[in-house]
Amino acid sequence: MVSLGDSDVFRRKVVIFRSGVLLMFFTSMSKILVPGAVFDSLQHELGFDASLMAGLASFYMYSYAFSQLALGMLADRFGGVRILLLGGGSFCIGMTMFPLCSSYWLLLIFRVLSGFGAGIVFLGVAKLVADLYPDRFSSVLGITLLIGYLGPVTGTSGMVWLVAWLGWRASLLVPAVLSAIAYLVIVYYSRGTLKPIERGGTLWGPVVEVMRRWDVVRLFVASSMIFGSYYALLTLMGRKCLEDVGGFSMRWASLLVTMLTILVASHNYLGDRVCRLFRNQYGRLMRTLSAMSLLGACLGWLTLRCGLVLS
Repeated sequence: MVSLGDSDVFRRKVVIFRSGVLLMFFTSMSKILVPGAVFDSLQHELGFDASLMAGLASFYMYSYAFSQLALGMLADRFGGVRILLLGGGSFCIGMTMFPLCSSYWLLLIFRVLSGFGAGIVFLGVAKLVADLYPDRFSSVLGITLLIGYLGPVTGTSGMVWLVAWLGWRASLLVPAVLSAIAYLVIVYYSRGTLKPIERGGTLWGPVVEVMRRWDVVRLFVASSMIFGSYYALLTLMGRKCLEDVGGFSMRWASLLVTMLTILVASHNYLGDRVCRLFRNQYGRLMRTLSAMSLLGACLGWLTLRCGLVLS
């Protein structure tokens, strides 16, 4: 076997990182594609009701969360490239096979496989950021998250229009094929970059230590509610609610949901600057953001309860 120098390994890892960021763009997009962009198609062509489509979205996120918990404890041992190879392979298989099936249970299995891989891809990319750019971790990760969160931006109005033009199966194959190309680049450049698997130490120790802190537990609870509401709007409730309750056209409803994803993407990019404004008063920042989220939810409930939606 030909040994690679440090400079060649670094160069290969940079290519892998860039391909991983592109792959993360599609993993972020995949969160809201089903049933969001294809809600009507699945309902009319396959006869799925709202509860079945909610299952496709829910089990995706369950799988996504589980993969991050399970592989997050192993990321330091396995390394970013190996994690990225595992997650990318799982994600690409699930994404490619999903539009080729009609059985609900097969669709559910491949959706779970996609979610499992998507969560691992994020971990692999984050680990590569830490390895390649330790002195600029926050800024590089912020840019990486911005690119990733542009996936939902593209996956709302853009994919809705593509589905209307090509149909849901061909439309979902487009990001699947592009994801596979990015993954093949990662596979090609991975030679010589896999570090030996580290052994020893406990896996659950750091998790238990973190969960003992009440302030961290409160942050986890608030984050789960906020992100849960956000993805529920993107996948199930947002566009359909604007169309059915507000009377908006499909195009305008998609554009409004797209504006939400742009706002979230911008917030992730500006997050580091916002934190600096609060000068390490992160508790105050978290309370402010949580209050804003609660206020938005209350305004949404009041709007629907009192019939204040205007199209």
